[in-house]
Amino acid sequence: MNTFTRLRPDSRNRHSSFKMLPSVALGTVIFAAGCSKDITVTEIPKERVFSAYQVPDHWKPKAPSAMRAASFEIADEHGHAGEVSVLPMPRLNIADLEIVNLWRQQVGLEPATTERVDELASRVKIGGGDGNLFDLASPDNGEDPDHAARIVTAYLHQDNLTWFFKLTGPSHFVETEKPAFTEFLATINLAKMEREFRSRSTTQTPPQMTSPSRQLPEWEVPAGWQSTPPKSSMLLASFAISDAMDGPAELTVSILGGDGGGLLPNINRWRSQIGLSPLDVASLPEVTNQLDLNGIQGILVDMTGSDNRILAAIIPVGGQTWFYKLMGAPETIEKETVAFTQFVQSVKYPGNG
Repeated sequence: MNTFTRLRPDSRNRHSSFKMLPSVALGTVIFAAGCSKDITVTEIPKERVFSAYQVPDHWKPKAPSAMRAASFEIADEHGHAGEVSVLPMPRLNIADLEIVNLWRQQVGLEPATTERVDELASRVKIGGGDGNLFDLASPDNGEDPDHAARIVTAYLHQDNLTWFFKLTGPSHFVETEKPAFTEFLATINLAKMEREFRSRSTTQTPPQMTSPSRQLPEWEVPAGWQSTPPKSSMLLASFAISDAMDGPAELTVSILGGDGGGLLPNINRWRSQIGLSPLDVASLPEVTNQLDLNGIQGILVDMTGSDNRILAAIIPVGGQTWFYKLMGAPETIEKETVAFTQFVQSVKYPGNG
């Protein structure tokens, strides 16, 4: 059973208050209140009284991040682990379909239609507002379904921000923690959480999702690459590469806040796109190499399926992660490998020269 700590003011006397002792440990205060009986009051730890949310005792706070308003690690007695994260972003003027399909890709699911997204959505209380909640699990690939990757995620649009809340972990673990997660959402004071987050982030770049309307960085586009309108507002740019003999390829550029969802989830999402099975962490060296871009350290990913190949660069810069993904006919990708590397090396990131 999950135990929450709450502060409930006395509704009969709104001017009454608890006396807070210097100690943050739980204790009791016995005092006389003009009556014959002593009253025992349990002191709530100061950090919890003034917190913008309440969480179960077994959720352990992680170190503050420039990208996250809050994050917690969760573990059980069997060694299973999960994570809860809260990510505020500038208000996203994109369809809910695109947001949900980004999460679906992270767990290896096919994109959903607008109608399907509406069917999958559940309403959930987030602070004083109504948000959407989705429960997404990796498809059955012959492994134990209880240990498949699973995401329970919710989001809420405000005037100036879009809030994302995500619980991740093995399926059975997420199932156990889901009630605590939804109760956590209901306790949040979004205004206070925003103030606390902004106070930590005044000197750092806030997280952003990009749209095609954003100004492109400086880069050198290889000859033969044709700029095309991005197929999704989640993309910053896209280029078509034609090869009449070997087949076409496409390069897409996107940006996400923080670690962009993590290295392994993104690689496994791409693997599903070219018909490959998921990898585990120990197998990452088989498809990745370090990439040094004038002092910026990135990851180069190279994977080949039966009909398509993906060559991608993952570059963390200024609290964001840039993704360059070249996907198409294997022979065409092979021809464009040098051009792809030169393109990625030519990018001049804002604030990094």
